[in-house]
Amino acid sequence: MKKKIKACIPFGKSIFILLLSTLFAFMLAEFHLQVENIFLIYMIAVIIIMIETKSFMIGGISAVFCILAFNFLFTEPRFTFQIDNLNYYVSFFIFLFAIFIAGNLTIRLQKQIQIAQKNEKMTSALYKVSRGLLYQNTPSEICHFTEKHMKEILNVKISILLSHTKEEIPEGAKRYCYENGIPCGKTFPHFATEEEMYFPILSEKQTVGIAIVYPGNHVLHFEEIQFIETVLTQVALAIEHDHFNQLKEQAKLDIEREKLKTNLLRSISHDLRTPLTSIRGGTEFLKENLEILPTTTMRNLLDNMENDISWLIRLIENLLNMTKIQDKTLTIHKKSEIIDDLISEAVSKMIKYKGKHEIIIQPTEQIEFIQVDSHLLVQVFINIIDNAFKHTREDSKIVITTKKRDTRMLIEIADDGGGMDETQLVHIFESFFTTSVGNDLHRGLGLGLAICQTIIQAHSGILTVKNNEKGGLTFLISLPTGDEHINE
Repeated sequence: MKKKIKACIPFGKSIFILLLSTLFAFMLAEFHLQVENIFLIYMIAVIIIMIETKSFMIGGISAVFCILAFNFLFTEPRFTFQIDNLNYYVSFFIFLFAIFIAGNLTIRLQKQIQIAQKNEKMTSALYKVSRGLLYQNTPSEICHFTEKHMKEILNVKISILLSHTKEEIPEGAKRYCYENGIPCGKTFPHFATEEEMYFPILSEKQTVGIAIVYPGNHVLHFEEIQFIETVLTQVALAIEHDHFNQLKEQAKLDIEREKLKTNLLRSISHDLRTPLTSIRGGTEFLKENLEILPTTTMRNLLDNMENDISWLIRLIENLLNMTKIQDKTLTIHKKSEIIDDLISEAVSKMIKYKGKHEIIIQPTEQIEFIQVDSHLLVQVFINIIDNAFKHTREDSKIVITTKKRDTRMLIEIADDGGGMDETQLVHIFESFFTTSVGNDLHRGLGLGLAICQTIIQAHSGILTVKNNEKGGLTFLISLPTGDEHINE
């Protein structure tokens, strides 16, 4: 019913325009104008009908009606179809010819306007899609974005299948499209019996996938097919751009790894030489003078050798942890631990190296448990305390305070040993960042604090550092206690 009503609308418009033009012609006739001028009214009416209905056939029928109405209403004898003046035959022929020319030009102009509007719409849509593709970061995001917007623009379902090998493409029309790089399927010469349409996604060097279009009852016009092919070209460029970015990032990572290896080897060769030389010299001296050396001298030599060996052990521990971090094999084995016990364990391991430094522990008000990897967290405390030993005055104080706030444990390790320039402080957690201030006999590799940062982050914690009011540094560690799930 709706289709019939829709089909009758152009005829209704035509009748209304013809009646209106006839009424206007009667009004002009009252002023005794030449009847030839009435022809112009009917000509304008027919052109308007063609513009409104976009139909050359309806325009032709209207032109015939205009001739009959003109002959019946305005020529002598009036109100008959008889023609006494032969000049009217010529006028009728010229009228029909003019209507034919004007109507043909009008219809062609309307088609050109429609094509221009459609091209403008497609160009705008292509710009929108091309711009949107620039902000997609992965091939899956590129495909999802394209499928979504192509469906909105063309009102047909489209799915994209990416592959760099033809074996991943199903055989048949899809494989043919991929291997030959030409569209096939419905409306195309190849595999025309298929229900779908297949378009290759072509990069500069190869086919990277295919787009499957499910037109259903919708017939894609030539402009729409061109639009699909143009968009798929943009998709191929976006995928190729993403591939180049991945290669660029990989090359950057390779350069960073090589730089890391170079720095590591250079630092190891430099930092191992001093303690190993000291240990070797001490052992040779003891071997040659064992029988004549006083006990005090031998004990001092052995203490120095022990310090060097402990420093080497900590260095190797940091190197192993750094290797695990680089290889992403650092595993966290959490279990319930008493936080004060972990701090005491770290201090007990470092107490022999404190020299004139003073370590003050301010424990929690009551026994507090925390879910952590005890070995790694003790390593964090050792590295921070060792950093304080090496980079502060000999008589400085190191205060370790532990507090619990809600579901987080706050550990503060503060000293009054001189602090650090703000320009250097922002780099303190970077790998291979070292300074040579204070009592720094072994500069080290600059890995300790970087490893601390990684270990704390692996525990979902936060490690920060700042200059404090006492003229030193304060390291603040915030760790979840593991009580969150209980509270929930």
